[in-house]
Amino acid sequence: MPMPMGTPKKIRKKQTPETQFHSSLTLCSKHKDLPAAIALYESALSQNTRFNYHHFNTLLYLCSNSVSDSSLKQLASENGFRMFDHMLSIGILPNEATITAVARLAAAKGDGDYAFGLVKGMEKYNIFPKLRSYDPALFCFCEKSEAEKAYEVEEHMGMVGVSLEEPEIVALLKVSAETGNGERVYGYLHKLRNVGRCVSESTVKNIEDWFCGGAACEVEKLQKPRGGDVGPCATESENGSWHVPIADESCQEPARTWLCITRPSVLKACGEVSQNLASSQNGVICDNHELLRSCTSEPVASHRDKTTFVTGKRKERSPSPSRINISPA
Repeated sequence: MPMPMGTPKKIRKKQTPETQFHSSLTLCSKHKDLPAAIALYESALSQNTRFNYHHFNTLLYLCSNSVSDSSLKQLASENGFRMFDHMLSIGILPNEATITAVARLAAAKGDGDYAFGLVKGMEKYNIFPKLRSYDPALFCFCEKSEAEKAYEVEEHMGMVGVSLEEPEIVALLKVSAETGNGERVYGYLHKLRNVGRCVSESTVKNIEDWFCGGAACEVEKLQKPRGGDVGPCATESENGSWHVPIADESCQEPARTWLCITRPSVLKACGEVSQNLASSQNGVICDNHELLRSCTSEPVASHRDKTTFVTGKRKERSPSPSRINISPA
């Protein structure tokens, strides 16, 4: 009687050094194990393993993500730049992820110029930068109060069609406030209004700091209260909302634009949210006198995430608005 034939066993192919390296590196990335990844890289170098851009991107990703850990920062920085130089030396072209990772390494050591230079050099590789590509240089300059360099990054972003979002606008607003550039502060307030109705509590704190400081009252676009008092110049709290005056080109009080900042507690109390119908480009105030209509029926339940609503509107007001201190609603 013939014996039944069993299912033939699959014969495992012997993995090449490149395949083994790839598999092990993937595990290191999964577990965010930088020391193991560096040891693996050194071993692969000694065995003349062929590298590809994916290998380098994984290694650089691990390095750039490890700079926030003080115990790994030096290790990540030294090896990250060495790996990037190795990548270029063997003719592997970087992509956007590569440049972004190295820019983060540069920014972590305070070298915003190098980070920005990397982004500006992406053109020679036919790479289009993303917002995240600019962030390391922009935030580095802002943290070091190098406002003019930060504005240069913003200008370059505009040239390639990359738009600012809330974190970038707030960083620029903050450095402008710190360096006393009131015109820039108001420009970024307009841009902040246009990117969305909800902003974080930290964003509101930065706006608060500007209007609570004496520098805000020295800017002509913010009307000083009568009597020579140059204290906090935000005006009139209505139902817990702050209304911050921003003049248009005519500087006429009835046409003044007001930045309305509403706390979540206020939204909860009234059960409504404001709808921002404003539209402006490049920080220029629109001529539409109905920038804001009254509350919509959108429920507050969808906005329980400690956000604050920022809208812009025109309001008929007396020529001399009253002064109040800014405080949470």
